[in-house]
Formats: sequence, structure tokens, C-alpha cells
Amino acid sequence: MQAGATPGASQITGISADTRGPFRRLWEDQIRPGLTSAQPGEGLKPQPTALGSAAQFAGMAGTVASGLMGPTEGAAGAEAISKAIPSTERAGQAFKELQGAIGNHTVAMTDRLANSLADIKDAVDTGSTLPQVINKFVTRIADLDEGPLTYKEARQFYSNVSDLSASERMASKGKDLRLINEFRHALGETVGDTANSADLLSKYQGAMSEYSGAKRLEQMYENAKDVVKKAALPIALGAGGYKLYGMLSDLAGK
Repeated sequence: MQAGATPGASQITGISADTRGPFRRLWEDQIRPGLTSAQPGEGLKPQPTALGSAAQFAGMAGTVASGLMGPTEGAAGAEAISKAIPSTERAGQAFKELQGAIGNHTVAMTDRLANSLADIKDAVDTGSTLPQVINKFVTRIADLDEGPLTYKEARQFYSNVSDLSASERMASKGKDLRLINEFRHALGETVGDTANSADLLSKYQGAMSEYSGAKRLEQMYENAKDVVKKAALPIALGAGGYKLYGMLSDLAGK
């Protein structure tokens, strides 16, 4: 640097200035990571920005479209996509069928579930406050007059503890959240064991996978809907982007 010259910010901080253009910054920092995360095997990692979430949604949609549309057009293509995208309605129907088949079957108290409940009792005895659904579960299994816990009851408890509100989760301490998650996994495991004992494990696992995928798609849509029409979806899908976006929106119930 010449004598008397004023040093630039990059010289003072040692950090080079970002000389990329606006679109290149958006593409490299937000859109491309979102699209990449939606590809098979990448795990759909949460994106830190709305545009990144929109790109993730678009990437998922593009993957479905490229795998299914091909030369297929019209109603046949729409039906193929509809069947491939996870649906809470289909999952709900499968759960209803399972309840009809094994709703009254007894759910066993496994070692994992018993250990989880023991840890929860220790936490409550030392001042922790856990969600009401767990307290009701403990009350239910302690009521001998009600008889053994059934698949129908256990499945409902599992669904409720899985759908805790954001406020309930925020009200729980970190160690208590770990107890809640362990209880959920332990309960889900024994519910699955009940289905397995009736040779319905594959149906149960399929319903669980369908429901989980549908809820994840709904969350992706919520994260992406404000910007997906404007940027990421047309980039990912080209001219057919808006049409497929509308189809996915309908499937997501929006």
C-alpha cells in the first residue's frame, strides 16, 4: 500500500470482499444448498433462510417430477405424482385399518419403556414439569381397573406426545426434552411390537413413514410458500414449475 493511502476494510480485517454478484450470492449461498439437500440420500436438512427452504421444496418437487413425469402427461402424470407424494390422508386410512384389526390388542411394558418411565418419575420428583400427556399416560397404566393398555390407547398417546406444541417444548428444559423424546421412542417401539405380533409390522411402518413424510412436506411448504412462486421453483422446474407447484399446494391442503 502506498504511503498516505487509506486501508480498505479487507486489509484491516484480513477478510476479502465478496465480489460475487447478487444472484450468484443467492445461488451459491441459499438456492443451490436447498436444491442439493432435497436430492435422494441428502436427508432434507433444515435450511436457514426462506429462499433456501423454497429451493429445498422445489428440489423435492423436481426430483418427483423428473422421476415420474417423463413423457406422461395430463391426468395420468398427476395421478402418478399424487401417489408418490406422502399423504396424511393415506396414512390416516392405514392407521384406521390397523386400529380396526388390533385396536384391542394389549401393548406390552418393555424394559425400555419401563426405564423411561422410571427416569421421568425421578425427574418429576426433583422438580421437573413434563407435558400433561405423559402424566395422563402414567395415570392410565397405574389404573388397574381399566385393564391392560391397548394398541388403540398407546397409539393415541404416541400421536399426542409426538405433536406437542411449540410452547410445550419451549417450556421444557433440555434434559426434560431428552426424557420426552426417549419416552416417545420407547412407546413407539412397543406399539410397533404389538403390530409385529399380529404380522402387521410392515403396514404399521409404512403408515408411519407416510405420515412422517407428509408432515415434513407440509412444513417445507410452509417455509417456502412466500417465495417459492417467485424464484426457486421456476429455476428448478422450468416452464412447468408453476403448474406442478399448484398441484403440490393442493396435495398439501393449501
